[in-house]
Amino acid sequence: MTDQSSGTSYWVTQIAVCAVAGVAFPVLGVLMFTWSPEEPGRGVLMIFIGLAFLGTLIYLISSYRRMSKTQQALYAWAINQVNGSAAGAAMSPARMMTIASRAQAGDLTPEELHALQALRPDVPYPGTIPPLDGAPYPSG
Repeated sequence: MTDQSSGTSYWVTQIAVCAVAGVAFPVLGVLMFTWSPEEPGRGVLMIFIGLAFLGTLIYLISSYRRMSKTQQALYAWAINQVNGSAAGAAMSPARMMTIASRAQAGDLTPEELHALQALRPDVPYPGTIPPLDGAPYPSG
């Protein structure tokens, strides 16, 4: 499995962004206290934003560690399929996350998996998609 199809790059990106923002925003907040001490509220907001990113980082790492490699790959694949398609542009983030959670749990029907694969055929499903009813099982 390549890095893209295994879902590793998705998780690394999400964790790295949260880690960098979780450190950068509080540091920037403290620096803002010295740059503009007459408006300390800006610094406080930056610190709170950083704390939110750190909380998200903790959640991401705990979610990542609870999932098997296959579940991680399925979750990332579903997000990438929807997010990188024209259909995803009109879809709410909550709906995208619901689809990804269902993919990770193995709750998507073969029809839904085929529909997701059709959104971005260039990104292969991490495994073998179950056949549609009556269709021959794909080999290899």
